[in-house]
Amino acid sequence: MGVEGGGPKITEVPNDDAVETASTGASDRSSTQDVDWSPASATTSIGSVLMAGEDDFDPRLFVDYDPLTSDVAAGAGGAATGLENEPRADDAHGRQPDTRRRFVIGIVALIVLIALIVVVTRGSGDSGSSSTSNAPATRIAEGTGRAVDGATWRAVKGTWTVSSDRFAIGTPGRLGFSMLITNGTADNVVVRAKLPVAASAAGVVFRYQSPLDYWAVEAAPQYSTWRIVKVVGGKTTEVANTKLATVVDGVAVDVVSRADGTVGVSIAGSLRTTISDPALATKTGVGLIAAAPSAQRAVFSSFSVSGIPSAGSSPSSR
Repeated sequence: MGVEGGGPKITEVPNDDAVETASTGASDRSSTQDVDWSPASATTSIGSVLMAGEDDFDPRLFVDYDPLTSDVAAGAGGAATGLENEPRADDAHGRQPDTRRRFVIGIVALIVLIALIVVVTRGSGDSGSSSTSNAPATRIAEGTGRAVDGATWRAVKGTWTVSSDRFAIGTPGRLGFSMLITNGTADNVVVRAKLPVAASAAGVVFRYQSPLDYWAVEAAPQYSTWRIVKVVGGKTTEVANTKLATVVDGVAVDVVSRADGTVGVSIAGSLRTTISDPALATKTGVGLIAAAPSAQRAVFSSFSVSGIPSAGSSPSSR
């Protein structure tokens, strides 16, 4: 049976035991939000359960249960059950943007660092090359001579511009023929030069005596070879060639000339041809040549001439 009103209500249970519950009497106040979950209330509920039958035992009454967060903790101030320590799905998603952001920032910083290294390296290289290319060049007009870096050069044909390690044609000579000569001081010599810009009919002069008497090694890129020519009394003869040999920008040409008439020609460091001809073998002039209009764009560098020592003597070089 029950007692009507706003006071406590006694409800009969099947085992005839009474369970006292708090009730306001209004149906809209029986929701979870209106339940008193304080420790005092929990103690009262536990006592009520002890009075109830085993069939009505609810283990949740022994814990503080938060219906809003579903976090469960054992007792008021008791040890945690471990459920609250489980990571939430939103925690993982919350950290993911931060990790991605740090990764992207690291990649961007690395790219910027690499770019700075490239810029600094290029700047150093450009400054080094510009210091060489910007060095004052000496202009040597046709028929005149000038001293450059301790060597006296004479423009036999054409006007040349000469710096410490660069030789170029300023104004071609008549019929596109240009020649620049210096004295080798010995008849047993090794003449070396590079062609940063190689061109047909450009090359190295040796055994020079006059514009009508000299030897030369000239590029013939149309045949992938180098011609060895001899000019005596104004008459030009192709004595030999280097067979297949490199004719590219930056190629190095080495010529060995001996007083006994031996001539050896190396291209890009490889010996290509050896001949013997005594014509002009004791003449010591050496230099550079551009023997056709197509050769006027050629650029020369790294020119050197070294005397080949004979027994009991030391080499002379310049």
